Amino acid sequence: MRHLWMFAMMFVFLAVSCSKPRWTEVTLVQLDDSSFELGELADKKVVFVFLSPECPLCQSYALRINELVGEWTSDSLLFVGVVAGTFYPVSEIRQYIRKYNLELPVMLDPEMSLVRTLNATITPEVFLCGPDGSILYQGAIDDWAISLGQKKLQVEREYLHEAISSMHRGESIEPDKTQAVGCFIE
Repeated sequence: MRHLWMFAMMFVFLAVSCSKPRWTEVTLVQLDDSSFELGELADKKVVFVFLSPECPLCQSYALRINELVGEWTSDSLLFVGVVAGTFYPVSEIRQYIRKYNLELPVMLDPEMSLVRTLNATITPEVFLCGPDGSILYQGAIDDWAISLGQKKLQVEREYLHEAISSMHRGESIEPDKTQAVGCFIE
């Protein structure tokens, strides 16, 4: 019996120590090279938008991202752009922000900590996250992009908009996950 109890305690310890960190436990880097602990946003809901300055869909979606930021940003919901890895110099990221007039703060994830925490794989890919560290929605902004280089004439489903609306109404988010289309995060 004693061995069974010790085995159970060891299992609990391993499960706790191997669990993934929540997004609120990640530190990103601002464009001025200062650190930003996402824990400072722990009382808010956050939309993380993974971006890549050279990805054609990140360029094409800039206007839609700005529309969503303008419509939904509030004291309780923030949008944060994230450029993962160390491939792009800050000067290129700033140029991308200026060229496309991005209206959300953009931060760096040089160690890909947030990428791993959220399982981000594509740019643009969005994550609507709750203050408890949960992921409420993950995936595409909408259904405009069918594949890289192929787009619909008209958007039929505005996934992120629908997810935020459902969240504000206290309803379940359906779908809560879609397949993002774009460039791979490397």
